[in-house]
Amino acid sequence: MSTLSCNNNNANSPDRKFPFEYEGLVEKTEFTTYMYGSHTITGNNRKYALQSTNLNLDHYNSKRVVVKGLKIEGYPVDDGPELIDVKAVDRK
Repeated sequence: MSTLSCNNNNANSPDRKFPFEYEGLVEKTEFTTYMYGSHTITGNNRKYALQSTNLNLDHYNSKRVVVKGLKIEGYPVDDGPELIDVKAVDRK
């Protein structure tokens, strides 16, 4: 897989490795039954909820990207998807 880095800050280094990496389409979360995560990423018939304390995920809304980060323990809840704390994003 070939990706380009979008460097918004130091955490978004293309050389940095994270335990979770997933490619898909990012969408801003509207009303859901599970109500966590500011965005979702969908690809290969899977959906993950996304949150980030160091990146503005609105920059990637409606774009196909690779998100990198950490799965948050205790999720999923209320039949929702797993929650990912996004630390880096590579544009597809």
